[in-house]
Amino acid sequence: SNPQAVTTYEGHTSNVTSVGFQRDGAWMYTSSEDGTVKIWDVRAPGCQREYESRAAVNTVALHPNQSELISGDQNGNIRVWDLTAGACSCELVPEVGCAVRSLAVASDGSLAVAANSRGVCYVWRLTPGAGAGGGPSPNGVQTTTTNSTHFEPLHKLVAHPDAYILKCLISPDVRTLATAGSDKVVRLWSLENHFALDSELVGHSKWVW
Repeated sequence: SNPQAVTTYEGHTSNVTSVGFQRDGAWMYTSSEDGTVKIWDVRAPGCQREYESRAAVNTVALHPNQSELISGDQNGNIRVWDLTAGACSCELVPEVGCAVRSLAVASDGSLAVAANSRGVCYVWRLTPGAGAGGGPSPNGVQTTTTNSTHFEPLHKLVAHPDAYILKCLISPDVRTLATAGSDKVVRLWSLENHFALDSELVGHSKWVW
């Protein structure tokens, strides 16, 4: 076997916190504690596009529409990056100053979940192309383009009281939300039964990432 990397991508100036691929594998995206989200063309060297978050970015997720990245940062900001417009199209702040640790978007694009350092998950229902055209909507979401995905607050779930949530994930069939935290526990929540606790998985001796 060849121990050498096929390709190396350099450009972040601090820890890289997440990485993912576009559906067809044509490009990938990363986030970093240097406060940026970057897009990389896998067929060409170097960063192709960069977005500034102004705080350490802990997590980034790609919307199934493949045209929006959603990032969460250390200051508690969630930003939607419109890849067509090349700009931030929407900003949300579930809890001011409380770090967003993990983001998940449903495979069918119907839900988004943000997990934070206070053990809380915020859930939004997503609808396409319903931006407010550049002002705060009644639910407090700041949108800057009319084509941005609309975030409708759906639920606040205290999933891991007195602990950090380090990872949240929606199952491919969009029936279950999994959360994992610094309390060494994984919990499964029913998306079909009003976020009822389905089961609790215990066995790790340290934080679950």
